[in-house]
Amino acid sequence: MSGSDGERSPFTHRWFLGAAGFMVVLAVMVLVLVLTRGGGSPRVGERAPEPQTQERVATSSTASDPSASGGPDRCNLPAGSQSVPTAPPASSWTLEGSMAIPTSHAVGPERHVDGFPVCYAHDPDGALFAAVAFWGAATAAPPAGVYRHLAADTPTRAQALASARGDNSRLSDNGQVSLAGFTFASYTPQSASVAIVLQTTQGAMVAVTCTMVWQNGDWRYEIPPGGTPPASQIAGLDGYTAWGAAS
Repeated sequence: MSGSDGERSPFTHRWFLGAAGFMVVLAVMVLVLVLTRGGGSPRVGERAPEPQTQERVATSSTASDPSASGGPDRCNLPAGSQSVPTAPPASSWTLEGSMAIPTSHAVGPERHVDGFPVCYAHDPDGALFAAVAFWGAATAAPPAGVYRHLAADTPTRAQALASARGDNSRLSDNGQVSLAGFTFASYTPQSASVAIVLQTTQGAMVAVTCTMVWQNGDWRYEIPPGGTPPASQIAGLDGYTAWGAAS
């Protein structure tokens, strides 16, 4: 693979390369495609998952959390339509670090905790907004804080937190990224698989597949067992819904 002669892509940064120090292989073409150890991730030219009809059910953790306790910090947004969006959801945009993320009174975030956006509606729009917010937060804060506040409580998260101690890097350290589009692969009220398209300032795009799980009263990003999400470089938005602050 040939590398870029220009600005180093933010996707080459070790923040994006995964939590907990897992080994990865990089295929570089302007953007980096993240390939987890053992294979299974898309290679150059392959597509991120297309919308499918099958459902994936995730096991929710019973760990205590203010959003599920019924206390004053509980998330209070009502669930909206359970239909997967095929058009850009209505939203306003706000900067989270260096990346614009969608916001809505109906979808979320309902508030910020320690500076992190939390509390999204229990519906597909909520899962989508929360997935984008995870990557926006990654441009604003070091990984440990992002994992602690926005990642699902799993063994991989525990490994990621241990590995992230003392790491003050941010996804935006080597260049800005923005949201360009999305598509859902699957959705249930417990779990959503959604590919979001991130774009560099040079215009190159990568589709990153995010698994979001409903846990402790909010949508949370599930860190993959290999530490890095499936990702593929794409030439355009065919098969994706164009969506972003500039659209």
